[in-house]
Amino acid sequence: MKFSDLLNFNPELILLLSRCRIPLGFGEKTVEEVCAEQHISANFFLLICKVYSIKGYEISREEAERTDMKDLLLFLSNSHQYYLEERLPHIAQHLKYIAEQCNAAQGKLLRQFYEEYRNEVIAHFEYEEKTVFPYIRALEEGKKMASFRIRDFESNHSNIEEKLQDLVNILLKYLPAESSPKERISITMDIYHLTEDINRHSQLEDHLLVCYANMKERGNHDQTK
Repeated sequence: MKFSDLLNFNPELILLLSRCRIPLGFGEKTVEEVCAEQHISANFFLLICKVYSIKGYEISREEAERTDMKDLLLFLSNSHQYYLEERLPHIAQHLKYIAEQCNAAQGKLLRQFYEEYRNEVIAHFEYEEKTVFPYIRALEEGKKMASFRIRDFESNHSNIEEKLQDLVNILLKYLPAESSPKERISITMDIYHLTEDINRHSQLEDHLLVCYANMKERGNHDQTK
Protein backbone atom coordinates (compact mmCIF):
# COMPACT_ATOMS: atom_id res chain seq x y z
CA MET A 1 0.00 0.00 0.00
CA LYS A 2 1.18 3.49 -0.79
CA PHE A 3 1.68 5.59 2.32
CA SER A 4 -0.52 8.33 0.91
CA ASP A 5 -3.36 5.84 0.33
CA LEU A 6 -3.24 4.88 4.00
CA LEU A 7 -3.70 8.51 5.03
CA ASN A 8 -6.49 8.99 2.51
CA PHE A 9 -8.26 6.03 4.13
CA ASN A 10 -8.16 7.83 7.49
CA PRO A 11 -6.82 11.43 7.38
CA GLU A 12 -6.68 11.58 11.18
CA LEU A 13 -3.69 9.24 11.03
CA ILE A 14 -1.70 12.32 9.98
CA LEU A 15 -1.67 13.25 13.68
CA LEU A 16 0.37 10.12 14.41
CA LEU A 17 3.21 10.92 12.01
CA SER A 18 5.17 13.23 14.28
CA ARG A 19 4.82 10.74 17.14
CA CYS A 20 6.39 8.08 14.90
CA ARG A 21 8.95 10.64 13.63
CA ILE A 22 7.74 10.20 10.06
CA PRO A 23 8.14 13.44 8.07
CA LEU A 24 5.93 14.66 5.26
CA GLY A 25 7.14 14.48 1.66
CA PHE A 26 6.87 10.71 1.22
CA GLY A 27 5.81 10.95 -2.43
CA GLU A 28 4.68 7.64 -3.93
CA LYS A 29 6.55 5.45 -1.45
CA THR A 30 4.91 2.46 0.18
CA VAL A 31 4.25 2.11 3.89
CA GLU A 32 7.12 -0.37 4.14
CA GLU A 33 9.54 1.98 2.37
CA VAL A 34 8.65 4.98 4.54
CA CYS A 35 8.90 2.97 7.76
CA ALA A 36 12.25 1.47 6.70
CA GLU A 37 13.66 4.95 6.07
CA GLN A 38 12.65 6.04 9.58
CA HIS A 39 13.81 2.78 11.21
CA ILE A 40 10.38 1.85 12.51
CA SER A 41 8.70 -1.52 12.10
CA ALA A 42 6.02 -1.42 9.39
CA ASN A 43 4.06 -4.04 11.35
CA PHE A 44 4.10 -1.83 14.43
CA PHE A 45 3.08 1.27 12.49
CA LEU A 46 0.18 -0.57 10.86
CA LEU A 47 -0.90 -1.87 14.27
CA ILE A 48 -0.96 1.71 15.56
CA CYS A 49 -3.05 2.70 12.55
CA LYS A 50 -5.53 -0.10 13.25
CA VAL A 51 -5.88 0.85 16.92
CA TYR A 52 -6.45 4.52 16.05
CA SER A 53 -8.77 3.83 13.11
CA ILE A 54 -11.01 1.04 14.40
CA LYS A 55 -12.94 1.76 17.58
CA GLY A 56 -12.63 -1.16 19.99
CA TYR A 57 -9.92 -2.87 17.94
CA GLU A 58 -8.68 -5.92 19.82
CA ILE A 59 -4.93 -6.44 19.68
CA SER A 60 -4.19 -10.10 19.09
CA ARG A 61 -1.65 -12.05 21.11
CA GLU A 62 0.42 -12.50 17.96
CA GLU A 63 0.48 -8.74 17.35
CA ALA A 64 1.46 -8.11 20.95
CA GLU A 65 4.26 -10.69 20.91
CA ARG A 66 5.88 -9.33 17.75
CA THR A 67 5.76 -5.68 18.85
CA ASP A 68 9.20 -4.12 19.22
CA MET A 69 9.26 -2.43 22.63
CA LYS A 70 11.68 0.22 21.41
CA ASP A 71 9.15 1.34 18.80
CA LEU A 72 6.32 1.26 21.33
CA LEU A 73 8.17 3.16 24.06
CA LEU A 74 9.26 5.83 21.60
CA PHE A 75 5.70 6.24 20.35
CA LEU A 76 4.27 6.43 23.87
CA SER A 77 6.89 8.91 25.03
CA ASN A 78 6.37 11.09 21.95
CA SER A 79 2.63 10.95 22.60
CA HIS A 80 3.19 12.24 26.14
CA GLN A 81 5.14 15.14 24.69
CA TYR A 82 2.41 15.79 22.11
CA TYR A 83 -0.31 15.92 24.76
CA LEU A 84 1.67 18.19 27.11
CA GLU A 85 3.15 20.56 24.55
CA GLU A 86 0.38 20.77 21.96
CA ARG A 87 -3.04 19.47 23.00
CA LEU A 88 -3.26 20.68 26.59
CA PRO A 89 -1.94 24.20 25.84
CA HIS A 90 -4.48 24.44 23.00
CA ILE A 91 -7.30 23.56 25.39
CA ALA A 92 -5.92 25.91 28.06
CA GLN A 93 -5.91 28.83 25.63
CA HIS A 94 -9.59 28.33 24.80
CA LEU A 95 -10.59 27.77 28.43
CA LYS A 96 -8.84 30.98 29.42
CA TYR A 97 -10.93 32.91 26.91
CA ILE A 98 -14.15 31.23 28.08
CA ALA A 99 -13.29 31.87 31.74
CA GLU A 100 -12.82 35.57 31.01
CA GLN A 101 -16.38 35.73 29.68
CA CYS A 102 -17.86 34.16 32.83
CA ASN A 103 -18.38 35.71 36.24
CA ALA A 104 -15.49 35.54 38.72
CA ALA A 105 -16.67 32.39 40.52
CA GLN A 106 -17.35 30.43 37.34
CA GLY A 107 -14.07 31.52 35.76
CA LYS A 108 -12.15 30.49 38.86
CA LEU A 109 -13.83 27.07 38.87
CA LEU A 110 -12.98 26.46 35.23
CA ARG A 111 -9.33 27.50 35.64
CA GLN A 112 -8.93 25.51 38.85
CA PHE A 113 -10.43 22.38 37.32
CA TYR A 114 -8.10 22.58 34.33
CA GLU A 115 -5.00 23.13 36.49
CA GLU A 116 -5.87 20.15 38.68
CA TYR A 117 -6.35 18.01 35.60
CA ARG A 118 -3.09 19.20 34.02
CA ASN A 119 -1.17 18.39 37.22
CA GLU A 120 -2.77 14.93 37.31
CA VAL A 121 -1.73 14.28 33.70
CA ILE A 122 1.84 15.44 34.38
CA ALA A 123 2.11 13.13 37.40
CA HIS A 124 0.62 10.26 35.39
CA PHE A 125 3.14 10.65 32.57
CA GLU A 126 6.10 11.16 34.93
CA TYR A 127 5.29 7.86 36.66
CA GLU A 128 5.35 6.08 33.33
CA GLU A 129 8.48 7.83 32.05
CA LYS A 130 10.50 7.43 35.26
CA THR A 131 9.25 4.07 36.55
CA VAL A 132 7.34 1.98 34.02
CA PHE A 133 9.34 2.60 30.84
CA PRO A 134 12.76 2.03 32.51
CA TYR A 135 11.35 -1.23 33.90
CA ILE A 136 10.35 -2.39 30.40
CA ARG A 137 13.81 -1.49 29.10
CA ALA A 138 15.40 -3.45 31.96
CA LEU A 139 13.30 -6.49 31.05
CA GLU A 140 14.48 -6.16 27.46
CA GLU A 141 18.07 -6.24 28.66
CA GLY A 142 17.44 -9.26 30.87
CA LYS A 143 17.84 -7.33 34.10
CA LYS A 144 15.81 -7.93 37.24
CA MET A 145 14.20 -5.15 39.28
CA ALA A 146 12.90 -6.59 42.52
CA SER A 147 11.28 -3.32 43.63
CA PHE A 148 8.69 -3.21 40.83
CA ARG A 149 6.31 -5.51 38.98
CA ILE A 150 3.96 -4.74 36.12
CA ARG A 151 1.00 -5.44 38.44
CA ASP A 152 2.03 -2.25 40.29
CA PHE A 153 1.49 -0.33 37.06
CA GLU A 154 -1.87 -2.01 36.44
CA SER A 155 -3.15 -1.14 39.92
CA ASN A 156 -1.98 2.50 39.62
CA HIS A 157 -2.92 3.10 35.99
CA SER A 158 -5.55 5.82 36.37
CA ASN A 159 -7.89 6.75 33.55
CA ILE A 160 -6.89 10.35 32.91
CA GLU A 161 -9.42 10.57 30.09
CA GLU A 162 -12.36 10.17 32.47
CA LYS A 163 -11.84 13.59 34.01
CA LEU A 164 -12.08 15.13 30.55
CA GLN A 165 -15.75 14.15 30.57
CA ASP A 166 -16.19 16.19 33.73
CA LEU A 167 -14.70 19.17 31.91
CA VAL A 168 -17.12 18.63 29.03
CA ASN A 169 -20.01 18.60 31.51
CA ILE A 170 -18.91 21.94 32.94
CA LEU A 171 -18.71 23.47 29.46
CA LEU A 172 -22.03 22.11 28.21
CA LYS A 173 -24.20 22.00 31.33
CA TYR A 174 -23.11 24.40 34.02
CA LEU A 175 -22.01 27.66 32.41
CA PRO A 176 -24.56 30.30 31.40
CA ALA A 177 -25.93 29.90 27.87
CA GLU A 178 -24.61 33.30 26.80
CA SER A 179 -21.00 32.59 27.88
CA SER A 180 -19.04 32.00 24.63
CA PRO A 181 -21.34 29.31 23.15
CA LYS A 182 -19.43 28.95 19.87
CA GLU A 183 -16.10 28.73 21.67
CA ARG A 184 -17.48 26.12 24.06
CA ILE A 185 -18.79 23.95 21.24
CA SER A 186 -15.47 24.17 19.40
CA ILE A 187 -13.30 23.28 22.37
CA THR A 188 -15.72 20.53 23.45
CA MET A 189 -15.19 18.82 20.10
CA ASP A 190 -11.43 19.12 20.59
CA ILE A 191 -11.76 17.54 24.04
CA TYR A 192 -13.79 14.66 22.61
CA HIS A 193 -11.04 14.02 20.05
CA LEU A 194 -8.37 14.17 22.75
CA THR A 195 -10.35 11.73 24.90
CA GLU A 196 -10.51 9.24 22.03
CA ASP A 197 -6.78 9.68 21.41
CA ILE A 198 -5.90 9.04 25.06
CA ASN A 199 -8.21 6.02 25.10
CA ARG A 200 -6.18 4.49 22.25
CA HIS A 201 -2.97 5.45 24.04
CA SER A 202 -4.11 3.64 27.20
CA GLN A 203 -5.11 0.62 25.13
CA LEU A 204 -1.57 0.32 23.79
CA GLU A 205 -0.16 0.49 27.30
CA ASP A 206 -2.64 -1.98 28.78
CA HIS A 207 -2.46 -4.53 25.97
CA LEU A 208 1.14 -4.26 24.78
CA LEU A 209 3.28 -3.09 27.70
CA VAL A 210 1.47 -5.27 30.20
CA CYS A 211 1.43 -8.31 27.90
CA TYR A 212 5.18 -7.99 27.26
CA ALA A 213 6.06 -7.49 30.92
CA ASN A 214 3.91 -10.39 32.10
CA MET A 215 5.56 -12.67 29.54
CA LYS A 216 9.04 -11.60 30.63
CA GLU A 217 8.21 -11.87 34.33
CA ARG A 218 6.86 -15.39 33.87
CA GLY A 219 9.99 -16.32 31.95
CA ASN A 220 12.24 -14.95 34.69
CA HIS A 221 10.19 -16.77 37.33
CA ASP A 222 10.44 -20.07 35.46
CA GLN A 223 14.21 -19.69 35.17
CA THR A 224 14.57 -19.32 38.93
CA LYS A 225 12.71 -22.57 39.69
